[in-house]
Amino acid sequence: MTASGDEFWLIVQPTAAADERLTTVVPELARLGLDPFAARQRLVGHGPALLATGERTLLEKGADLLRAHRFVHWLLIPTPPRWAPERILALRPTPGAIHFTCRHGEVVFPRDSPILAVLADLSGKMPERQMQRLVAQNAYRGAVSPATEEELYLEVVRGEPVLDLYLLSLAGRPQHGVRIFPGRFDPQGLGELATYSATGNLEALLALVREQAGSFSLHPEFGLASLPGCRPKPSKGGEQRRQSLAALTRFGWLLTDLRQAEARAETAGDQRPQTVTTAATALLHPLTTGLGTTPILPLLATAAAGSGAAWPVAAATAGNAGEPAAAPPIGLPPPPLAAEGDGNGGGFRPLAWFT
Repeated sequence: MTASGDEFWLIVQPTAAADERLTTVVPELARLGLDPFAARQRLVGHGPALLATGERTLLEKGADLLRAHRFVHWLLIPTPPRWAPERILALRPTPGAIHFTCRHGEVVFPRDSPILAVLADLSGKMPERQMQRLVAQNAYRGAVSPATEEELYLEVVRGEPVLDLYLLSLAGRPQHGVRIFPGRFDPQGLGELATYSATGNLEALLALVREQAGSFSLHPEFGLASLPGCRPKPSKGGEQRRQSLAALTRFGWLLTDLRQAEARAETAGDQRPQTVTTAATALLHPLTTGLGTTPILPLLATAAAGSGAAWPVAAATAGNAGEPAAAPPIGLPPPPLAAEGDGNGGGFRPLAWFT
């Protein structure tokens, strides 16, 4: 589903675990037409979730409810991806910039620029592993708890990791992008930071980018976020791999849309209803703090060293990925699978709440 005309998307940042807010906000959203079970799915989990699409005047009612209950949210028209990040072959850091050598030329990330990073698992197994984790917790402990940030990182690196970096304007618009496959670029540009470990070199590159960035956020939720067209296809290659990379590109562009909405709200001094004062914090991964001076991803290197998994070789090819099924919510059973080719499980209508 893509936006057209005046169709807006109401996107919410879910809470990691169900809390007391759900007991009041879910019935209130239901009175606006949202199915209560769907509401709980979208309000609990990892990563941004699409709650509804439609005309702005109608969606503002739902946005007002989210704001009243202090849920981070955005109201916007999504931008279709205009390009995919280019795969890097090497890098050359200088005091004023990082120069990435790519297949079609050089991409330069100037110092003090805003950078948005997406660390993704292309295996397509993240939702399945998270659900298995919850089932095991319930069986052995009689209770479930959401995955910690460290656990999400470990899940990503144990799969098929890839890193996308977006250079943003001050308004949050994507200017350039690069894609890094661990073990598939020349690490000599890292200098003394270079290691014999593919994951260690990825960590060093992240530290280098963070040190030079003006602002930096890192997102490991690809495959878990309930956003249309942002789910990888379980596959080891071929057309499904290209679709997974296209879905990753779409996810990155949607995150830049959220950043632009925040920038507009800050400029206008507007805290209604497209964002709230804590929205920017929601896009900053807590483990990125201090990344430029102290390595904070040692778990990645540890997990990769013990996994013995080979790093994937894949082309950064854009395309149209199919619409995803809903991500499994924390603490709830998965929703019924949509029919093949029907990614939204029934389609949209005006004020098209997901059901």
